[in-house]
Amino acid sequence: MQGFGLNDITSPLQLVFKLIKMIFIYVTFISVILNETHLLFFGIANLFVDKYGFELQNSEANPSFISREYNNFLYHFCIIMEKMSAFESIVAVLLISSIIYISYFYCKSKKFPRVIVGTLINNTIFIFIFIILFSFIGNSFNAQKEEITFGLIIVIILYAAYLIKFKGKNKKSKIAIFDKGKNKNSEKENLDGFVFETKSGKVFLENPYRGIYIQGGAGSGKSASIFEPIITQCGEKQFTGMLYDFKSPELTNLVYLSYQNTNVKVKNVDFKQPLLSDRVNPIDPNYLGKSAIAMEYAQVILNNLLPESIKKPDFWISNAKMILAGVIWYLRKEHPKYCTLPHAISLILHSQIDVLIEKISQDYEAGGMVASLRESIERGAERTVAGMLSTLQNALSGLNSHDIFWILSANDVDLHLNNKENPTFLCLGNDSTLPTTYTPAISLIISVALRQMNQPHQQKSVVLLDEAPTIFIPNIEQIPATARSNKIATIFGVQDFAQLADKYGNEKAQVIISNLGNQFFGRITNGKTAEMVQNLFSKKDEIFISKNDGTGTSGQFVHLGSNTNAGTSEAVQERDRVKISDLVNLCQGEFYGIIAEGTPREFLKTQFLQAKIKGEYINTKIPVNAQIMEDNYMRIIEECKTIIE
Repeated sequence: MQGFGLNDITSPLQLVFKLIKMIFIYVTFISVILNETHLLFFGIANLFVDKYGFELQNSEANPSFISREYNNFLYHFCIIMEKMSAFESIVAVLLISSIIYISYFYCKSKKFPRVIVGTLINNTIFIFIFIILFSFIGNSFNAQKEEITFGLIIVIILYAAYLIKFKGKNKKSKIAIFDKGKNKNSEKENLDGFVFETKSGKVFLENPYRGIYIQGGAGSGKSASIFEPIITQCGEKQFTGMLYDFKSPELTNLVYLSYQNTNVKVKNVDFKQPLLSDRVNPIDPNYLGKSAIAMEYAQVILNNLLPESIKKPDFWISNAKMILAGVIWYLRKEHPKYCTLPHAISLILHSQIDVLIEKISQDYEAGGMVASLRESIERGAERTVAGMLSTLQNALSGLNSHDIFWILSANDVDLHLNNKENPTFLCLGNDSTLPTTYTPAISLIISVALRQMNQPHQQKSVVLLDEAPTIFIPNIEQIPATARSNKIATIFGVQDFAQLADKYGNEKAQVIISNLGNQFFGRITNGKTAEMVQNLFSKKDEIFISKNDGTGTSGQFVHLGSNTNAGTSEAVQERDRVKISDLVNLCQGEFYGIIAEGTPREFLKTQFLQAKIKGEYINTKIPVNAQIMEDNYMRIIEECKTIIE
C-alpha cells in the first residue's frame, strides 16, 4: 500500500481524517481558482457588457445537476459584477493579476510541474491573507474602510509592478542592446564617426579622434571587418591622412576606390613597387624649421635601422645620430636643393670623413653636432673615429639602394596632408617579404607627416597603421592624446600586444593602449595577452541557485506534495565576463570591444560583417624603368662629390 501513501494508517479514523484533509485542500484550491478566473473574465467583460442574461434554474428547467448549479453560480456572480463600475472592474482585474504574479514570482525557480503547484499554493495562501486583512479593516476601520482597502489594493498592484520591472526582467540580450543603439543613433550619425555592421546590429563609433586600437592574430579578420569599413567611410567622409599598408597594395587599392569621387588627392609611396611609386622628400628644407627637428628625424632613422637603440642607446649610437643630424642640417643650410636623405647617405658612405667633417664644421650649428667626431679626428683617436663611423655607415648601408634613392630624392607629395587648400591621403606601402628594409624610410615619412599635420584648424584626418609594431615612431604614445584636439584619428592595428611591448617597451605599450579609447580584440593565442583582455572586461556577479528535491509519501492516501522536500539556496560569486578559451577560439571576424563614445559601449563575441567592396582599382600609372632609377642613383653620388670639393 506504500504507493498509495497508506502504509502508516493504523485505524479507520486516521483514514477518514486524511480523506477530509485532502478534500478540503482540493475544494479550497478549486474554489479560489474558480473565483479568480471568473473575476478576471467578467472584470474584462464588464467594460463592454452592461447586463448578463443568466436566470435561476430549478431541477425542472435543467435536470443536469452540474450544469444547473454552474448556471446559478454565474447568476449570483453576475449580480455582484453588474453592480461594479468600469473603474472597479479594472482594479479587480489588476488586483487578481497582481496576486497571481506575486504567487508565481516566489516559486519561479522551481522545476515544472512544481512551479505550478507552488503558484497555486502561494496564490491560495495570499488570497486568504488578503481576505483576513480586508475583513479586519472592515471591522476595525468602518469609517475609512473604503479608503484603506483601496490603498491596500494599490500597494499590492504596485508591488507586483515593481517585481516585474526591477526583479523579474532578464538581462538584455546582445541583440537588444545593439537594436537599442541602432534606434538611438540611426539619425544621429555624425560626419566623423564610423559605423560597423555586425550580425547583432550596428556598432556606432561616434568619436574616432579618441583613438582606435585593433588587435587580432593572423586570420582574425582585422582588415576585412574593421580596417576596410574604416577606409571606405574615410573616403565617404573625405578624411585626409595616411595609411601604412604593410602588405601593399591590399588596403591601398581600397583607398583609391574609396576616394575616386572626392576632393582629396591620393598619393602612393610604394616601396614594394618603386617603379610605380610617387616620390617624397621627408627632409625637405620646409620641414626642417629647427636643428632639433633634424636631430629628431636622425633618431627616427637610426631607431629603425638599429632596433637595439630604442631601449638601450649607447655612446656609439648617440654619436651616430648626431653625425647624421649634422649632415642633414648642413645640407639644409648650405645646399637646400640637395637636402634629401639619399644625399645625406651618399655623403656619409662615399666621402672622405675628415673632409666632410671639415665642410660641415663651416656651419657652427651643424659643426656643433659633429664636434665629438671632429675632436676625435684631431686627437688621432682612430679607434673612436672608426667606432662612430662604422656604427653609422653600417646602419645606413641598408638604405643605399636604387629604389630608396629614387623614391626619397624628389617631392611629389606635400606631407602637410590635412592642409585645407591641398587635402591629400597618402598610402605608404611596405614589402612584407622585406619587412625591415624599408621601415626606416617609412617611419621617417610618418614622423614628418605627423609633425606637419598636428596643427589646429586643419581638415579632419586619420592615421591608419596596419601592423603598427613593424615600424618605430618616437613619442607615438603621445600622438593619440595630443592630436585628438586637432581632429586627427589614430588607428593602431597589431597582431598581439606582445609585439607592441617588444618594439616600444611594456610601459610605453601600455600608454599607447590607454590613449586609444576605442578597442577591438579578435582571436588571441598569447596567454598573457588573453589575460590582459580578460581583466579589461572585469568580472560580474553571478547568482548560482542550488535546488534539492526529495519526495516522500509518509502514508498519505492522496499525495499533493505536502510531504515533498524542496530546498533552494543562492550564492553570489564573481566570474570573469570573458573567458580565455573564448578569446582563443574566436572565429574570423568575431571581436570583443569597448567604445569610448557610441553604442553599444561594449560588446562581447560579436560577429562583424565584411565590407562589401564595389569595383576594382586598376593602376594605370606608367612605370619608370630601372635605368632611370640607376641614373638617379649615380647623379646623387656625383652631386655629393661637388658638395665637398
